[in-house]
Amino acid sequence: MKRKIVIILFLIINIISFSEPKQRIKEIARIEGVRKNHLIGMGLVVGLNGTGDSAKNLTPQLLKSLYRYFGTELGQSQVDSKNVAAVMVTAELPSFKKIGDTIDVTVSSINGAKSLEGGILLQTQLVAGNKVYALAQGTLSRVTGKNITNSVNGYIPSGATVEREVEVELVNNNKLSIILNNPDFTTASRVAEVINKRFNYDTAKAIDASKIEIKQTYVFEDDIVSFISAIENLEVETDRKSKIVIYEKSGTIILGNEIKVSPVAISHGDLSIAIGNNTGTDKKGNALYFNGSTVKDVVDMLNSIGATPNDIISILQALKASGAIEAEIDVR
Repeated sequence: MKRKIVIILFLIINIISFSEPKQRIKEIARIEGVRKNHLIGMGLVVGLNGTGDSAKNLTPQLLKSLYRYFGTELGQSQVDSKNVAAVMVTAELPSFKKIGDTIDVTVSSINGAKSLEGGILLQTQLVAGNKVYALAQGTLSRVTGKNITNSVNGYIPSGATVEREVEVELVNNNKLSIILNNPDFTTASRVAEVINKRFNYDTAKAIDASKIEIKQTYVFEDDIVSFISAIENLEVETDRKSKIVIYEKSGTIILGNEIKVSPVAISHGDLSIAIGNNTGTDKKGNALYFNGSTVKDVVDMLNSIGATPNDIISILQALKASGAIEAEIDVR
């Protein structure tokens, strides 16, 4: 009985939460070309207390190259790498970061190091497309909050300095484009409509389910930043696909109030269910004839006759498989 109540309560809560308020365009879309850029580099972490690499090839070679850079020639057998570790360094460079700005870096062992804790990353070039965009260096901190618990990964806040800016072309042929975070034809059409109402009816056009192309207006001809700001702060009512979320372990079902169900007949265990277009519910033996229009009606009916959460979940999945429910089912 308790698990059945949980389902009903979640349905009532979800009926309220599925009423979509208007959202600013900046919350549902991004400007085309404005994105994060992944950087990578290979470097050395030094100062390890005997927890460095035990390998006899890669790390000594890197150390030998480092000694040579500073004018010292050593034989490979003279290089001891126990206090040194070869690492890969990764970072994300957002658009509009300027030369001299800093970004965070993550450092990960690529050889046999036991721990990178307390180590210092030597200056490492971070590249993308064979171009150096940043230089990283600094003392490693333990990675936290990234589901990484081992000691062969490290983190350096503001550990790299930007040396090259990412070129971003906001306007091309007097047009800019915005990309929806969640592609949807209806939302794309509504975004174009809102922009046209704000400026004029020849400003925006939805190209597909995710891209809206916008002409730069005469008023903002020399001020692209203010133009983008004005667009980003327009509000639009978003559309979303119907979705049913099922938590199997708890027997909890979350769904919208208006997900339709088509007429269908199904059999589950010793119970036969027929869903029609008329009104009312009739039970004859193990056969249940139910007339309702939404999935919520079906769930309420099944609860009323004492169906278990597992029964309800199985029946919903069967309705989806038969094509009676036009909604995505997400089982977790």
